[in-house]
Amino acid sequence: TRLVSDWSSDVCSSDLNFSAWFAINSSPISPGAEISALLPFPGRVDLFASGKDGTALSMFYLDGTGWSQWFPLDATTKLFGGESITAIIPFEGHVDLFATGTDGSPMSIFYDQGTGWQRWFVFP
Repeated sequence: TRLVSDWSSDVCSSDLNFSAWFAINSSPISPGAEISALLPFPGRVDLFASGKDGTALSMFYLDGTGWSQWFPLDATTKLFGGESITAIIPFEGHVDLFATGTDGSPMSIFYDQGTGWQRWFVFP
């Protein structure tokens, strides 16, 4: 599996000039896994994917710093193999992720600006 990206600094222009495609470290990602992307605030991009071991992983790009390494959100909980992760920002400073657990249960985890990432939980 190879994760690649490109970018444009002026998306409002009618003449979009994108960069050349470049590789991002994808070694821990499950082959064929879907990548979810969010723009939680200007200058930051968050990526989410299922790892080869079933763990939900994230990495981010921060202006002036570049790409982080992949890190687990909650290493104690595994997702259904190759599961896609749906990511939303329901309000400022909060990110919700949704996926399917190994037993088929719908699961969620969230990030809150004040408390950081919480643990996965099953919801009805």
